[in-house]
Parts: sequence; structure tokens; C-alpha cells
Amino acid sequence: MTEEQILAYFGGLMDGEGHFGIHKHGKQGTPIVQLIMTDEATVKRFADRFGLSYRPRLSPSLMEKINSKNHKLTYVTRADSHTAYKITKELLPYLFTKRKDAQKILDHYENRNCAICEKEIPVERMKSVKYCSAACRQKYKRVTGSAQRVEKKYSAKKKKGTVSNPPQSLSY
Repeated sequence: MTEEQILAYFGGLMDGEGHFGIHKHGKQGTPIVQLIMTDEATVKRFADRFGLSYRPRLSPSLMEKINSKNHKLTYVTRADSHTAYKITKELLPYLFTKRKDAQKILDHYENRNCAICEKEIPVERMKSVKYCSAACRQKYKRVTGSAQRVEKKYSAKKKKGTVSNPPQSLSY
């Protein structure tokens, strides 16, 4: 099989059995690509192709079902963050049903601007999603640290009743 055929196969597999999504926590979310199937060889092949691990999906309620006659053990492989982005980027041309969900993962990473200087953040640097460089991250820490100190002083004076006007917002 050629590489294109393998990717087309995995694209179809993810369309039917996979999951593309962004799991929310806090302000940001984490992109997730997940495949769950009963065929261990297929899950292993997918995991090997994309450098992932896989495992049987075991939980007490699932084990009860598996012990009955009509259920099989399922296997799961999962990628998150930048790895999920890379897998999605490779499989997107071969997706139909889950194309919109996959596109959300790409949008989560692409066309993102720095919180400080508004420059576009390169995709390679997406692990620190808010800033385009370490310099911008340090600048952000200094500004927010100063704002927090001013706010603390203001709240303390307000409690004592010695100040009536709030401080002007800090800008840089």
C-alpha cells in the first residue's frame, strides 16, 4: 500500500470509528483525536503509524458487559494537543463525516495571534499558545504582576477607607 492509500484508509476509519474534538478545561481546550475499536490489530496499526500507544479499555461496568455473550473488549488509542493537530492535518483530505470536527482542531491552532504583540504564532510554537516568543511571555508576566500589585494596594486602601477612586488600568 502507498502512503496515500494508508492515509485514505485511516481517514475512512476515523470517519466511522474515531473522534475529533476539543475537550474544554478552563479558557482553553485540548484537541483530542481518539480511535476506539474491538479489532486490536487495526488500532495497533493506527497507533504505530502515528507514534501513539494503545490499550484495552477496561472499566468495571465494561468488564461485566464483556463477560456476557454479546460484547467484546475494545481498544483505544488517543492523541492530544500538538500530536492531535498533526494527525488531523494529515487525515483532513480523506475525511467526510467528521471533517467539521477535524477542522475545529486545525482552527484551534492556526491563525492565532500573540496576546502581547498581535503577531501570528507559528504552529510549531503552539505548546505555549498565548505568546509568539519567550520575550512576550516575560512582558505579559511583568504587566500582569504590576496590575495585580496595584489592585492589591487599592483594595487594601479601600478597606481602610482612604481611597475612593479605582486605579487606572495599566497599559504598556
